Amino acid sequence: MAKNDKNVQIPSSKFDAIKDILFGDNIQEYDERLTHIENMIEINSRAFEKAMKDAVDEITAKMDDNHQKVMSEIKSLKATKVDKKTISDALMQLSETLAK
Repeated sequence: MAKNDKNVQIPSSKFDAIKDILFGDNIQEYDERLTHIENMIEINSRAFEKAMKDAVDEITAKMDDNHQKVMSEIKSLKATKVDKKTISDALMQLSETLAK
């Protein structure tokens, strides 16, 4: 028995003949469909990448805006806290003065 060599290279003319036997006249249609599918995948991939970039940019802008609002609110709260402390100190001084 002879060993079957799995790495045998089939000449392209024989390969083309096998393709013609298997697919017949439809090979051109299959090639066109495959090319169309590859093009659609490329177009959709680009559209998806752009949509993702746009979404990331929009989310980043909203996060920056929210960060600025939070920081502004924190400053406002700190200012309010200082005012309450100042008022509290003034009331304490007033009550000490009145107690004398």
